[in-house]
Amino acid sequence: MRSFRPYLVFKVFSYFWLSIVATIVILILISSLSFIDAVDEPLSRSKIRDLQKKALFLSRINARAPTPRLLERLVHSSSKRKIIYLKGPTPEQSVSSRPLPDDVDVNLLNYVETDVPRYILTQHFHAAGPIPLMLADGEYLLYEIRLTREPPLFIKIKFLPVWVKLAVPVVMSLLFAWLFSRSIVSPIRALRDTADSIGKGKLDSRVQVHTERNDELGELIYDFNNMAQQLESLMGGQKRLLADISHELRSPLTRLSLATGLVRDCSEEKREEYLNRIDKEAGLLDEMIASVLMLSRLENQQQHLDKSIISIADLITPTLQDAEFEAQGVAKSLVVDELPMVSVEVDKKILVSAIDNIIRNAIRHAQNQVSVSVRCEHNKVLFVIKDDGPGVPDYILEKLTEPFFRHSESRARASGGAGLGLAIAQKAMVAHGGKLQLQNGQERGLEVTMTLDVAG
Repeated sequence: MRSFRPYLVFKVFSYFWLSIVATIVILILISSLSFIDAVDEPLSRSKIRDLQKKALFLSRINARAPTPRLLERLVHSSSKRKIIYLKGPTPEQSVSSRPLPDDVDVNLLNYVETDVPRYILTQHFHAAGPIPLMLADGEYLLYEIRLTREPPLFIKIKFLPVWVKLAVPVVMSLLFAWLFSRSIVSPIRALRDTADSIGKGKLDSRVQVHTERNDELGELIYDFNNMAQQLESLMGGQKRLLADISHELRSPLTRLSLATGLVRDCSEEKREEYLNRIDKEAGLLDEMIASVLMLSRLENQQQHLDKSIISIADLITPTLQDAEFEAQGVAKSLVVDELPMVSVEVDKKILVSAIDNIIRNAIRHAQNQVSVSVRCEHNKVLFVIKDDGPGVPDYILEKLTEPFFRHSESRARASGGAGLGLAIAQKAMVAHGGKLQLQNGQERGLEVTMTLDVAG
């Protein structure tokens, strides 16, 4: 057996995962958010007005006090967690309402390069500003800094180290890519294992899928299981057919052997009778073998069809005349409706044989009458053959077209035949692009409908 390696799972996984990782890395590098410890957001109008009022207040008191004296006023104008910070022309000139904690890096205020007031978010503080403020010793920028006890989750995420930002999506994409790859490759692997089991003779093997899949792989699995079911059915049918052929041949062969032995030991008067018996059994064998070969060729689509266009009347009138004569011989009647003036394109020999077999079966099992009608519907020709016999149970109807099948009650072996007629008729109809349907009559008896296309 050829050795397989799980290349597909790694190919699908690798392509899918690497594409995700590449996308993540490119987005992070382009956004540059991972390399900056601050982000900014628009500042509300009310907050801008509040800051402008504070700047105006400080501007007014600066006229009466130097800039260092502003610190006392700044302390009274801010809360414990809020700090008013004045960024001066030089770092030495910058002042704040109270000492800034060590983890407050005011250099991050330079993140905003515009004069439009913004809301600056960092891991340890939030700042609103800048608001321009003109004092006696120069121009300042006013910020309101709010210290944060515990930064929000989205701030924590934004300020994670670069390697963490890269590692988390890479690991998550690794997991999702693996699950995605497994969801594709696992059914394919199950298909391969099941095909291998079927190849080893385990025809009952099926692809077992624990979840309902409605995608293309689910359809493939469904079709594969249907194919395996049909294969098992066909192989089982072949085995049954061989067994049935062996069984059917055994009886005439036994009678032939017995008659041959009797011929050797019989008198001259009995010899002719036994020889006739041998001829009869040989004829039955020849007929059975011919039927089996015909069925096999039709099943395997190897039967050549010598099609020609022929009218319905020319096709079945001779058969109906012979059937009427046979019915009269057993005190039964054959009723034939008027035949339509249409033609069909068929192999006359094969189709006449099928129709003849069905009509003779109907005569054999009818009590008094057999009716034959032919009608046209929607560019189709329907041959309907009914008998007034006992019919068959509904659950038996589908089995009547199986080779060598005969219902023990109404289609018993005593009626004669090998049980191949309906099977051959059904295959003959399929070969002609038609169909054969069996159903019990409304009152009693069996009704057989053969459908063919009208010749174009």
